[in-house]
Amino acid sequence: MVESVLKSRRGLVLAGRYRLDEFLSPGGMGEIWKAYDERMERVVVVKFPQLHSVHPRGQRELVKRFAQEVIATARVEVAGALQIFDYGEEDGYPYLVMEYIRGLTLRDFMAEHGALELSVVASVAVGICHVLAEAHALGIVHRDIKPENVMITEREGLIKVLDFGIARFAEETGRTRLTKTGDMPGTVDYMAPEQFEGHVATVSSDLYSLGCVIYEMAAGRPVFKGASAFDYQRWHLYESPIPLERVNPDFPRQFLDLADSLLSKDPADRPGTADEVNRCLRRYLPKSGSPAPEGMIEHDPTLPYSNPCAPMKPVSDARRRATTMPTTPVFRHRDEVEALRRQAGEVMLSDPARAAKLIKDRLPAAMRHYGRIDNHVLDLRFQLAEALETGGHRSEAFHTYKEAHHDTDGVPALERYVKEASEGMRRCE
Repeated sequence: MVESVLKSRRGLVLAGRYRLDEFLSPGGMGEIWKAYDERMERVVVVKFPQLHSVHPRGQRELVKRFAQEVIATARVEVAGALQIFDYGEEDGYPYLVMEYIRGLTLRDFMAEHGALELSVVASVAVGICHVLAEAHALGIVHRDIKPENVMITEREGLIKVLDFGIARFAEETGRTRLTKTGDMPGTVDYMAPEQFEGHVATVSSDLYSLGCVIYEMAAGRPVFKGASAFDYQRWHLYESPIPLERVNPDFPRQFLDLADSLLSKDPADRPGTADEVNRCLRRYLPKSGSPAPEGMIEHDPTLPYSNPCAPMKPVSDARRRATTMPTTPVFRHRDEVEALRRQAGEVMLSDPARAAKLIKDRLPAAMRHYGRIDNHVLDLRFQLAEALETGGHRSEAFHTYKEAHHDTDGVPALERYVKEASEGMRRCE
């Protein structure tokens, strides 16, 4: 009945005005196109349901879910929610027209910056809370809060929450329930324990997913990382993540307590509302006039708080400033950490002292960027200890091993590092 809207639809004009220019990506239940509104002379996004990938018997339900996304998104009228411009049908194929956001997904933002400082975490999380509070007040549960569904605008640093495609109306009176028994809508990496048990997602489920996102921003690593849905189900139901204080002991106790409470297995132990989480996080927002976080020339989520309504400089100016601003060593990709480790390994064969200096110069940036117990960072820390030990600096090597032992002890996934640190300490005593 329905063909794919991919390349065969490029150039198609919907409703005499929306020209499909560029296929962007699959998104949730839909296919996302960058398009041009010839009447309003602006770039927009057009989304189609992926009917071609569903058995004909399931297409009617998918169309209903797509219509529900339109209703849910249109009802959430806050700055952080996508604007809906139009909804229509072309040759029996429904489509949704939305605002086009110039920005980065939170997933891409974290890949670029690694573990985020507290003011950045708070700025992003408060923006998400603002949207969730409005949605929840309208009886809408998002059910798929994750980094891919959060965007940071390029110049203003505003937070946008995307994809209400599997949202559920908490009060379904007069509305058909679109999730069958046994279905688990959402993304298993960020799914609340009760959803794995087959319970209906609630406001508290959204807050658990938010807690997973907050943890990942602060730690530079996901709450859990598994190879299968079964792994995630077991971990979310029964296991505790590596404590955030092990990743960064400088986090305030109140923030750590909030992060822990959001990840409680029992919904009754989590904060009650998104507004409650918002109030707890606001104390960590940057003060007016605060400098931008290091390395954030664009897509700076602290900007609405540190410099609200400031005149926006052209992006090209910001990029030019980026080439002249003094910076400390930073890492853009994990491959750079591995490259440093290889370089230091080669140097250590002939000059352990120089290898130790190479690592010392950049290790603080790596720990700040990815966290103290990221596997790549731990490998670098142990390499530093080895270089110090080989070079005869046994006391300094002992303390390096001891710090690593303290950070990894009691974390099952890091047992090999605990053993290696213990052996290193014994050798250097």
